[in-house]
Amino acid sequence: MVSHLVAPKEGELILDVCAAPGGKSSHISELAKNKCKIIAIDKYLSRVETMKKTFERLEMSNVLAFHEDLANPRTDLMKTKIVGKVDKVLVDAPCSGLGVLSKKPDIKWKREPKDIYELQTLQLELLEKASEYVKPNGVLIYSTCTIENDENIDVVRKFLELHSDYFIDDAKKYLPADVVGTSGCMELYPHIHNTDGAFGTRLIRKA
Repeated sequence: MVSHLVAPKEGELILDVCAAPGGKSSHISELAKNKCKIIAIDKYLSRVETMKKTFERLEMSNVLAFHEDLANPRTDLMKTKIVGKVDKVLVDAPCSGLGVLSKKPDIKWKREPKDIYELQTLQLELLEKASEYVKPNGVLIYSTCTIENDENIDVVRKFLELHSDYFIDDAKKYLPADVVGTSGCMELYPHIHNTDGAFGTRLIRKA
């Protein structure tokens, strides 16, 4: 669903900032017939190595994967070269994971209420950093695997309050109407859609 929300096109430059283990980047590349350019980064080195093996196995030479931290970039590529030049940036953000309890039931014993607000702060920081790479008329995609509004639409609204140059692009243009809420964002619920819980929004940067 998130890959379809990205809606990649041939020839585009796409940045996936929390990319490991590489499933979304792989699917995005496939949707564009492996004719887009994808930069896939992750802050955890061990997960980057797994991601690289995935791209090699799938023979996706159009994907550049490397170890990098969006919050504190070290490479020239991330510091300057692609700032304000990327067609689409995907932030599949760290979250509470409360949408995937059927797969990971132990989450319910590991999470505390305060975790949600700490994660919200991190999510907003990641969106803020990621937005710097989006070119005018480009797209910023934010997704989570939780059903908590504090981590989903509330994060989006707070981001938009600070960034009047962005607006929500209605997800119904890219996804079935029954998975899109009144805000125009993707909203998946296990008891309604028989899937994991998830959220996704597509934000366009004005010219």
